[in-house]
Amino acid sequence: MCKTLIINNISAFTIARMNNWAFYIIENAGKTYAGVSPDPKRRLRQHNKEISGGAKYTTSHAPGWKHVCLVHGFENKIQAMQFEWAVKHVPPRNKGGLSWRMKKLLAVFNKTKWTSKSPYANSVPLSIKFELPYCIPTDWQTPTYITLDPPEMCDPHEAAADHEVLACSELDHHHHTLPEA
Repeated sequence: MCKTLIINNISAFTIARMNNWAFYIIENAGKTYAGVSPDPKRRLRQHNKEISGGAKYTTSHAPGWKHVCLVHGFENKIQAMQFEWAVKHVPPRNKGGLSWRMKKLLAVFNKTKWTSKSPYANSVPLSIKFELPYCIPTDWQTPTYITLDPPEMCDPHEAAADHEVLACSELDHHHHTLPEA
């Protein structure tokens, strides 16, 4: 018999999900989208119109959305939303595409605070996981409190032939790729 811990009519699973918010970047045919969710896999299914509830922008370009990266470690939904807001408001705001999304993500990683009301960034130990082979500039420098998962970076020429490497035309000529997890 399965027992579920219930606290004030909320299951332990629900409590865990409430504190497991992730920021994500998804990509589809050169288009990108950034968001937050306690269940990024389910949210991706929504964006791809497999189940109802995706954002209007993504469902109008579905299917084909794939996670590029996921950032975990937020203590609650508010922190995740503050981080999302900060990434979306790094200037220039109207520049899109994967390389600009990644530059903006890196800029927020290196801020002391994501927003004026957020906690100090170094008090929230974040981890980033790359889900797709993806080009990373050689100057990608994250603070020590951010964990890169997987931590290995490989030479682009060593990437498996069946891995798609996303276009990096806007990045510098020197780059690395992360293998698919």
